Amino acid sequence: MAEATAPGSSANLGPGFDTLALALEITCRVVAVRAPAWTVSHHGSHAPALGDDDAVLLAARTAVGAENPLELDVYNEIPLGRGLGSSAAAFVAGAAAALRAIDQQVDPAYVLRLASDLEGHADNVAASVFGGLVAAVGSLAQPLALHSSLRLVVAVPTRRLPTKWARQALPEIVEHEVAARSVARVVALVEAFRTADPKLFAAAAGDELHEAPRGPLFPEAEDLMFTARSAGAIHACWSGAGPSILAVVGEDGVDAVASALEEALGADGSVLRPSIAHEGLR
Repeated sequence: MAEATAPGSSANLGPGFDTLALALEITCRVVAVRAPAWTVSHHGSHAPALGDDDAVLLAARTAVGAENPLELDVYNEIPLGRGLGSSAAAFVAGAAAALRAIDQQVDPAYVLRLASDLEGHADNVAASVFGGLVAAVGSLAQPLALHSSLRLVVAVPTRRLPTKWARQALPEIVEHEVAARSVARVVALVEAFRTADPKLFAAAAGDELHEAPRGPLFPEAEDLMFTARSAGAIHACWSGAGPSILAVVGEDGVDAVASALEEALGADGSVLRPSIAHEGLR
């Protein structure tokens, strides 16, 4: 028997489109054992619907080949279709558990490449493999500094927003002025995570590459981000392709921001207070 656990993640973090991601201590755990035929069983409430593609099964078969059947049990804490890296974590944990089940070494760089190919982009995958705050740069995952005082609150709406829909909303052409402002915001954001400087977080706000174009898909996002900032968050952004909203707060701000977001969501969602997952694939 082999077991692998990978954390969820929040990607983009505002202006870091398809590049930056932060690992969250909500996990996908996969147990794999050799078997006569391929099977997968999901335990808990966060499971794919019947007929949906199964990310864990796909990653496991890709990693070890269809000729090495495994029985897979999946224990997932990550809400699906909410911009919290559920598919990336499933690909990472599924591939790693499968490799271990057939007595193969688990090379993080290989898992990163395999899962990124399946995911279509590397930011969430890099966070799930390596933990912490990372920048996905080509085939590399570069760890970035994080100030120890930063805490997270996540507003998770009830309805899903599939990444495929969110990507279809993106413009094919970006104006030079937008690109320049976006580069400046990314620089400010990386330094803000290092220093916890509220002025730098403020300079990083207002993404035009993906948040603005996706706004019509989830109009409530702007109100939720405003609510979080008004309650004391030093940064608020779409989590990945949404519809979840990530709020970054200081050590003493979690309760106030969480309460404000709970009131804003009402019965249409829930609020998580995940720790930052400083360790990735286990």
